[in-house]
Amino acid sequence: MEIGLAQWGKIDTPHTAYYGMVAGEEVSNWWTTTGKRLFAQNIRQMLGSTEVNEEIRNTLETSPDKFWYFNNGITIVADTIRKSAVGGNSRELGSFKAANISIVNGAQTVSTIGRFAANEFNNLEDIKVPVRLISLEGAEDGFGGNVTKTNNRQNRIENRDFVSQDPEQIRIRKELLIEDIDYNIITL
Repeated sequence: MEIGLAQWGKIDTPHTAYYGMVAGEEVSNWWTTTGKRLFAQNIRQMLGSTEVNEEIRNTLETSPDKFWYFNNGITIVADTIRKSAVGGNSRELGSFKAANISIVNGAQTVSTIGRFAANEFNNLEDIKVPVRLISLEGAEDGFGGNVTKTNNRQNRIENRDFVSQDPEQIRIRKELLIEDIDYNIITL
């Protein structure tokens, strides 16, 4: 996936990561073209209609220019991330090619923006979403899983929610995706 970051920065050590802002239209396009597959490594998938999602939607409708301030953003892990030549050395706008991405935090933000755009197409030009892109290239085993776990502490998480990180469940999900079957783990 190619991701455009405005006012971007970079962290080199101990792991390469980029951060910046993504336009609401771009997030909406991710949802339209990729859907739930964006959240393959997330602890939970979209939660549907929740109080938090209604607050996100309300901000989209009534205060799009304040979205960046009211939303804690999206965290994406990728096997590799490469900055393209677009934008040169300028930090105003950069284009990044990320391979095998997964949104490990921000599923509610992405799905709410995507659904909002699908129904209304309003205010997306004013939406700026904070984004972190974290490369797993050269990272120690388990680093991606640790990023996922530690970035999902703001909502109450039960031990049963971590079953989605079980290697066997991940293997089954990947095999079924080949057949275009969505495999979701529901914990009761």
